[in-house]
Amino acid sequence: RFKCAAYAAIAIVFQFLSGSSQVCFYTYIVLLFFTAFYAIYLKSPIRKKFIAYSLLSLSLGMLILLPQIVASYELIKMGPQMAPSYEFFAQYSVPRDAIPAFFLPFLYGGFDGTVGTFAFFLAVAAFWREEKTNVHVKFWGLIAVVAFLLALGDTLRPLNKIMFHVPVYNFFRGSGKHLVEVCFALSILAGFGMSALLKENGAKPYRRALIVMLSLTLVFSAVSYFLFRERLNVLFP
Repeated sequence: RFKCAAYAAIAIVFQFLSGSSQVCFYTYIVLLFFTAFYAIYLKSPIRKKFIAYSLLSLSLGMLILLPQIVASYELIKMGPQMAPSYEFFAQYSVPRDAIPAFFLPFLYGGFDGTVGTFAFFLAVAAFWREEKTNVHVKFWGLIAVVAFLLALGDTLRPLNKIMFHVPVYNFFRGSGKHLVEVCFALSILAGFGMSALLKENGAKPYRRALIVMLSLTLVFSAVSYFLFRERLNVLFP
């Protein structure tokens, strides 16, 4: 509906005004893929309306933000983004030693940008139960994987070298901020995973599945902390 499209435009405005143009740019990329992907699965009359309202949200938001966008662009022209080097672009990637901490945030004392172990297993449950029938699971699973690979940045140098040549994208350093999309996508998938468990016929299958999930979380955490923590600290000082 038009009202929903207008509300979405307001959300776009508030996100840009919060101050992180890089996260906004990544969000708009996801929104464009969101529109393209879901349009494929909609019937023809609804598809046209969906695409029109989706583009309306983004266009209306950009129109309201136009004075701030122009001012931000004038500021960017004074910085190094207009002629970025690869060294500038590759800064603040997610390092190899941070990958285990994505699942266990306190493995090294603390780590930003994680969904935790239980939510990750719930996301896996979404694929286990819903992947063949739920288009949302397919889309957000793809977003989570692609965004995580992009977040690795210079850790995955061949891919990062290719991304460095993408116009506008190469304005921004700190590819680790892609973890915003990763966490968002995995949070949605965790919700689908819990929903799939709740769909089990009767209380016993649900309790059994939940016990399995919690047990996997506890075992994975215990093994990682007590058996591999020192090895990981040696491997990734």
